Amino acid sequence: MTSLRVKKQGPLHIETSGGTLISLTASMVAATQPTVTIEIYGERGSGFYCDLPRPSVKFLGVKAHKQNPPVWGVHALQRSLAGFAEWIQDDKPYLTPAQEALPVLAAIDGVYRSAEGGQGADIDHL
Repeated sequence: MTSLRVKKQGPLHIETSGGTLISLTASMVAATQPTVTIEIYGERGSGFYCDLPRPSVKFLGVKAHKQNPPVWGVHALQRSLAGFAEWIQDDKPYLTPAQEALPVLAAIDGVYRSAEGGQGADIDHL
């Protein structure tokens, strides 16, 4: 990612080094939990996620192969904790190794730095 800028109101805009634009919008003003929706548009197809009434993912233009979660759990957090426990207790490889999480953490750090300074933040160490 090359730069991002966070404003007090409005969406977060991220521009990757390849020129891809990502826009994130969130609201914490609702009295009830709002529906989570994620839309991804790419050159070969699009993907759409919605969590209510039940989590679902739909794809247009691409064929997705269904995969079962590696460990049982009702919710993604529960499955993540179960996978973490299996990693600690049984030395089973964790689904998301730390080195793969570092770019996400760097982007989140950039979001906070941008919000604190009111200017764009470069993320060079991805």
